[in-house]
Amino acid sequence: KDNKYYMYYNDFEIIRDNKIINSYEATEFREEYSQKLIRQDEIIELKRKKEFAEEQRLDSLDIKLPDKYNQPDTSLVDINNYVFEIEKDEVYKIYYVKKQLEKKKENEDNPDRQRIFVYYPTFYMSDVVTQIDFGMLSHSYQLFTGGPFYFNPGLNLFMKFGIDELFEDYKIIGGFRVGANLGTYEYLLSVENLKKRWDKQIVYHRQSYTNEVNDYQYAQIVSKVITNELMYNIRYPFNPVASFKMSASGRYDKGLLLSTEYNTLETDIQYQFFTSLKGEYIFDNTRSLGLNLYDGLRYKIFAEVHQEILDEYDLMAVIGADFRYYKKIHRTLIFAARFATSTSFGTGKLIYYLGGVDNWYTIPVAGDNSNVFNPLVNIDENENYIYQAVATNMRGFRQNIRNGNTFALINAEIRFPIIRYFANRPLNSDFFNNFQIVSFFDAGSAWSGISPFDEDNAYNQVIVSRYPVTVTIEVDRPPFVAGYGFGIRSKLFGYFFRLDWAWGLEGDYIHPRKFYFSLNLDF
Repeated sequence: KDNKYYMYYNDFEIIRDNKIINSYEATEFREEYSQKLIRQDEIIELKRKKEFAEEQRLDSLDIKLPDKYNQPDTSLVDINNYVFEIEKDEVYKIYYVKKQLEKKKENEDNPDRQRIFVYYPTFYMSDVVTQIDFGMLSHSYQLFTGGPFYFNPGLNLFMKFGIDELFEDYKIIGGFRVGANLGTYEYLLSVENLKKRWDKQIVYHRQSYTNEVNDYQYAQIVSKVITNELMYNIRYPFNPVASFKMSASGRYDKGLLLSTEYNTLETDIQYQFFTSLKGEYIFDNTRSLGLNLYDGLRYKIFAEVHQEILDEYDLMAVIGADFRYYKKIHRTLIFAARFATSTSFGTGKLIYYLGGVDNWYTIPVAGDNSNVFNPLVNIDENENYIYQAVATNMRGFRQNIRNGNTFALINAEIRFPIIRYFANRPLNSDFFNNFQIVSFFDAGSAWSGISPFDEDNAYNQVIVSRYPVTVTIEVDRPPFVAGYGFGIRSKLFGYFFRLDWAWGLEGDYIHPRKFYFSLNLDF
């Protein structure tokens, strides 16, 4: 704790005025002297850098520049080809940087260069979704089961997990859905490669569901459909608003009737295996004005071919388009319009059921699907239907108000976020910030054959069956139907919900008001 001990511990002595100074003075002296050396080093370093930069600039003058930068010293000026002196300095800098990059490239080619570590993909959890839903994981066509019936999943639990690579070059998505009745299951696994301009994706999808249908012959039919599908998708973006997408897939379907009756026990199991190829052109230059509020145009045109490779070798081709236009009336008050159409042809066809909305939920009735699907509208039994789909939105009716291998549909809406509009600022509450009042009009038709006005369309017949007697009644139904009404939209507990009240117009008859509750964006 004295001067001698301090000097011995540090193994050196500090001498000022021929005297050994104490530890406190030694520490203060060292700090002052160190700061003085640092300031001197900084000045020397700045001078050295300035001299080096000037030396490099002068060396760059030896670089041969384009002719227009080497004009002779004359009083005449070419007004079409002249260069200011300050521009010459900029050119020297550009060429100097280029020269330095070339030197750097030479150093990198040197085997004695510093070791470069290769980057390996690193993944992290990016998305975990757990929610209640009323729809499917995939938008694949349903297997046609031989009669006017479409499976609606109803209430189900949906979970999705997403894993992204650090630079978002690769994405892995997995999900599953379980129906509330524990009779419906769905699994999905997707792997995407977004590293280069061509986006690539592999998708595996498996679906299993059961139907309970009342039948006058069998009393009750319980059918089960199992679908396995493997898809490979590639997408090429032409620019930020347009892209081309192509998909190739193989699909295996298995349909069977559960042995609840003796007659269903003797029914053969239905198998089919299809390969398909689909091409899509997608254009989207819309800009978002809020949730479900857009301004601009977007559309999709597609064509697809399905070929069976097991027994019948049926060929089914489908073409269609979907155009959507959004016009801002004032601020966030917009007008939205949509036109969609599609048709199928070949030895096998796709049947469309017109009516209802997407992701629609109603209170289920055991063994009865008639609150969502209208089984009274007949289908054309002369057509070889392979798959089935719904054509929406057609509010005011249940599904299957019209059906056929072709449909055309228009939708028009005015969307008014009333609270946000008058508040003129974002609100903290998702419910009030996204609350919208909507008025809408829908019109369309679905038909088989060349025209919806053909008298041979199946919806012009009503078949009444009371075993063993079947009666066919000819009716004159208008080919086109329409619906109008109003609704509200908002976001609650993370869900964007839609409530619609609609009246259906069929000829000169107005159907009673119908209520729709759905979880779905846009139309």
